[in-house]
Amino acid sequence: MMSHPIVSTERLQYVFTALQNVDDHAIRSFTKAFDYSDAECAEIVKAFRALVSELPAHSTVSHIPLRRVGIVGASSVPTALWPYLIVAYAIGVPVKVKVRADDVRSLSTLAEIFRYAFRPYTGRQLVDDDMPWDVKCEAGDVLLDAGFWDDCDRLLVFGSDATVDIYRQRFPTPGRVIGFGHVESLL
Repeated sequence: MMSHPIVSTERLQYVFTALQNVDDHAIRSFTKAFDYSDAECAEIVKAFRALVSELPAHSTVSHIPLRRVGIVGASSVPTALWPYLIVAYAIGVPVKVKVRADDVRSLSTLAEIFRYAFRPYTGRQLVDDDMPWDVKCEAGDVLLDAGFWDDCDRLLVFGSDATVDIYRQRFPTPGRVIGFGHVESLL
């Protein structure tokens, strides 16, 4: 998947229509497969519907071409990273993600929704057999020194203010780290 400077309305229409056509029963079956409770399943279905309820308003979306976006985060809300992953897929930007191990099932659920949404619409599968995102679960900041983030043009960091500061110090280029610290994460 390559990034393009202009994303066509047709591409956005295609992605959002396919995701809107995923039925609630399928989403519930995916969430149940990852051991979410019935109440959590209902909330995830509700969150997914809210995310894909409307197409973006603009006829075209301009953005600076990106090779890859990194997302560092952990949240008590299972679907917290979904908006960023859906938009990245819609505009064709690959993503690397670092989350807590117990958050992987949320990403796996979204990957299953993607597989379900896009298989019927083409002769080929648009989503890899594995997750469409490079996901790592190493504890702490192991990946900072491992070069994992080196090919990411932007890093979205969700966590404590201290975590955001660690990433800003490691990647001092202005604008490379977009941090959502304690207050923003809570909101």
